[in-house]
This record gives sequence, structure tokens and C-alpha cells, in this order.
Amino acid sequence: MKTMLTGLTLGLSAVGCAADQSAFVVNDHQLKLTGHSTSCQLLDPKTHAVMDLLIPAPCQVHRTTQGTVRVHQESGRHYFLVESSRPHPELPDDCETHLQSVMVYQGTVTPSSLSDRVAACPPFQWDTKVFTGLFD
Repeated sequence: MKTMLTGLTLGLSAVGCAADQSAFVVNDHQLKLTGHSTSCQLLDPKTHAVMDLLIPAPCQVHRTTQGTVRVHQESGRHYFLVESSRPHPELPDDCETHLQSVMVYQGTVTPSSLSDRVAACPPFQWDTKVFTGLFD
């Protein structure tokens, strides 16, 4: 699996794993996150598509400080991040956080072909380049 490192800026974004936050809407498109074995999956109830993501389960969608899905819009495309974080196995004060971007464009949902992994613990606010950079 190919990964790339990106920068982040610290913020006060709440990241939770509550079951009621697994379903969400991006650009009028209803989606749901779930875990399958060891990987995260994105479900599209509209098309019945099940997409295996490149990050481990459990996972959650990245949210704003107000608790809404954080979406970056660019050139008519809507991007959001899926993230998975757990204590780092070798660094006791850090976390191992994986993330993957997903694009919604003209009714199609497309996960990025790249994922990212950083040694950072939530809460955090990702730079907008992360949303689109995982598609490059």
C-alpha cells in the first residue's frame, strides 16, 4: 500500500466513535461507515456499493468542532476524510492515525487510492491539502 505523509494543524475537533455517527450525508449523498474484519468499509445505500478502505477499523468520519462532517469543496467536488486512530505501539504519548480521503462528485463516491499515516492524536484539524492530496 502506498502512503504519503502530510502536515496537520492542531485544533479542537471532536472525534468520536459513537455508533450514531457512523451514518452521515455529504452533498445530499447518504453514506455509512462500518468495520469488516480489520479494515474500514464505506457503504453507499443508494447504490448498495460496499467499498473497502485502506485504513484499519474502527474508523470514523472527520468532523468539525460543531460535530458536523467536515467537507472540503473544490471544482464541484466534495471531499471528506475517514480516520482511524489508536495508541502508538512504540510511542506512549502519541497515536498512530490513519486517514483516507473520499470524493463525492456527480453522484459517484470514490475513495482515494492513497492513505496516510501520522503519529498524532486527536483532536486535530487537518489541512485542506490532505482532502485532495490523497488523490494525486
